[in-house]
Amino acid sequence: MLANSFAILNNSPKLAHAYLCYGDFKECEESFGIALKEKGVRLRSPGHYIFEEDTFGVDDARDLISWYQTGATSNDDTHTIAVISSKVIKKDAQQMLLKILEEAKSPYSFFIFTTPGTEIISTVLSRVSYIGQISHTNKKIHDLIKLGAGERLSSVASLIKNMESHEVRVFTEELVINILINLNESKQKDLDKINLMLQAQNALVESRIAPKFILDYVLAIL
Repeated sequence: MLANSFAILNNSPKLAHAYLCYGDFKECEESFGIALKEKGVRLRSPGHYIFEEDTFGVDDARDLISWYQTGATSNDDTHTIAVISSKVIKKDAQQMLLKILEEAKSPYSFFIFTTPGTEIISTVLSRVSYIGQISHTNKKIHDLIKLGAGERLSSVASLIKNMESHEVRVFTEELVINILINLNESKQKDLDKINLMLQAQNALVESRIAPKFILDYVLAIL
């Protein structure tokens, strides 16, 4: 993971209502905790809510909402945070969280850690900021975004030339995630482009369109 994975937290004067990170919470807990500490938040201090299970369902959503509505144990941190770390986040549970993700009262912030390919509903995606967890294995994608249009097309053609369909899908998923991270961290957010990328991300999850067509669509947007 690159050292600046959680730079978005420190680039803003205060924490946003909600964040989405495609990555393993355990693997990045140390760097995440350091970034939070710079914001006056101690990750494992009492009063914060941390959920670490394979699946986050309706009952878990009810527990989180109850914790939020009744107020957490007081501490000396600048923010009270909730962390959801799950490989599967049920759609009905996501629906239940919409209101608190959108209108979180100060000083609450929510962090969702999950894996690429997990379907996050569009209404949740529209309410979160993205945190980049860019590993050395996909640094090529991170660098690819910075290229000019012609050079980018040539590089992508070379990268996927010998890939199977499922490998193209994974490549495209990582590309879209990194593009969304870059767009979200930009001082002047291009909301139209963000929405188009969210559409591409949902199309990848639904698996109804060949990943090569979605990749072509993404490159056309860039």
